[in-house]
Amino acid sequence: LKRRQRAMIELVRGRLAVVVVVVVATAVRCLSPETRYDGAARRSGARCERTPLALTAEELTALVGGRGRASSIWESIRRGVEPVSEESGLTRKTREALAAAGIDKFVPASVESAETARDGTTKLLVRLDDGLAVETVIIPHLHLPRTTVCVSTQVGCDRGCAFCATARMGLVRDLAADEIAAQFYHATRHAGTTMTNVVFMG
Repeated sequence: LKRRQRAMIELVRGRLAVVVVVVVATAVRCLSPETRYDGAARRSGARCERTPLALTAEELTALVGGRGRASSIWESIRRGVEPVSEESGLTRKTREALAAAGIDKFVPASVESAETARDGTTKLLVRLDDGLAVETVIIPHLHLPRTTVCVSTQVGCDRGCAFCATARMGLVRDLAADEIAAQFYHATRHAGTTMTNVVFMG
């Protein structure tokens, strides 16, 4: 019996070692700064390819050659303006730096449809780059200059509530940080005003 137990322990250890190697290799590939920011098609499962919106402040500063240029890009996103578009107002050198990095689209995802209720609440269907979709909700205050955006953090849900269509999908995957930030961008662009409150759904 002890011999069998030792054999089972060694087998489990070997399998765990393989799992650890695979997980570490995947994490390194996802976090590697060499990962292209080309917005290539991402299919179901873990989303590893990074987009420009996933860059840290330090990475973006190094990419465009200056903290001021990086700040102007983030300010453009905060206003709901695509940084690579003409309306962003970025300097010529900043545009050249983005073009040199092969960036022709900074914000992933797009708004596929919008539904507005009588109270002004708007539901956006946001299509992600891998073809999946999430909902983003814009809730304006009726009497105060305040607008709340509710952003999705997952595709699907694992709670299993029978009355909820999202729950019937099951949990497909978590969203990456840039996909969540993209919802804020699209909500601001659609509403034409700055979001003052953010609620995370998921």
